[in-house]
Order: sequence, then C-alpha cells, then structure tokens
Amino acid sequence: MRIDAYFDVIDPWSFIGKVTLQEALGEMPDAEVVLDWHPMQMLPEILASGIPRSELLKHQFESPDEAERSLEPVKQAATQAGLQMNWTAIQRVPNTLNAHRIIFWAREVGLQDTVIDAFFHAYFYRGEDLTDISRLIDLAVAAGMDRAMVEERFHSDQDVHLVKLLTKHARDIGVKTGATFVIDGKSVLHRPASKAIWLKVLAEEGLGVGT
Repeated sequence: MRIDAYFDVIDPWSFIGKVTLQEALGEMPDAEVVLDWHPMQMLPEILASGIPRSELLKHQFESPDEAERSLEPVKQAATQAGLQMNWTAIQRVPNTLNAHRIIFWAREVGLQDTVIDAFFHAYFYRGEDLTDISRLIDLAVAAGMDRAMVEERFHSDQDVHLVKLLTKHARDIGVKTGATFVIDGKSVLHRPASKAIWLKVLAEEGLGVGT
C-alpha cells in the first residue's frame, strides 16, 4: 500500500493525522506501507519572515470569539489524539517554504518522518519561529541530518522553486487543504482525527490488524 500525505508543518490537522496514522500502523506491524510526504503550504503568499499570529487571526475572523470557536474542533481532536498543543505559545505564523526544503532533503537520507516530527513539536508545543533558518538547521541536525550539507544548500536557492512547484501540483490535482491523504492513488482521506478512523479506512483498503 502507498499513502501520499499532503501536509504543512503549521497545520494542526496534519500533525493529528500523522500521529493517528502512526498509531494505527503500530497495530499492523506486518503491513507493508510506503508513506511519502508532500508539501502543501497553507500560506505560501505570506512574507518569508512570517506574520504575527494575532494579525493573521484578525484577517481571517471578525472577532477573537469567532477565532476561538473555529479552533474548538481541532483542539478537541488534538486532545483526543494525546497532543497537548500550546496554542498561546504560537506568536508567529511562518512561511513554511524553508521548512519544506529541509524535509525534502531529509527524504534523501531516510529522515523525513523524524524531521517532520521535530518541526511539528517545535511549532505546536514550544511556539518556535520556523522562519529562523538557524533554528530550522539546528532542529534538522538534532533529528540526525548533516549540518554541513544543510547549511551548504541553504547558501543557495536549491529546491526553492521545486517546493513551490510541488505545492502548485498538489492544488492542481485537487488537494485543497493540508492533512490530505491519498491511498494507492485513489481513496482520499481528509483530516483523519483518530486512530479508529485510520483503522477503518485501512481495513477497507485491504489492511487489517495482524496483516
């Protein structure tokens, strides 16, 4: 089975979907699943330096109460998935282009999952600024990547255009949000919020516990 995951590191549903998928696959130790992560930037148009979260919420919602209400479903889903996201720590919403460049490079050395997890935890648990290139590099190195390689590539514009093209491609094929999972090129799952959902879908696709 192949699962293509379209995600962004600032999308909480992507974090929830990844964690719940991993939990489901943990109950299928013999299942053969190829999982590939693809960039789907939620806010590709914002400045490279990002934008204050308070300013973004003002643009998106008419009032703080409306903004808070809109977050309730994802907050509940995160809690049910065992993720204690620290929403108040998030002060800045980044343009995630550079984060996706590193994730693309991590794929070459088999560290994609680990680096994605590092970025999710940095942003949603500690509110770290993912526009800070030096911090992105530190996180990648802590996840196992080679510092010299990552720094060398950042000195150029390597894969900047590619990440933009991949995000455009995702939209061109009909992906409208992060946390979109395509199974074997046909079944599409949006924002899976629990292990139970994954187990049901995977079973329908021919996988089951113990397979």
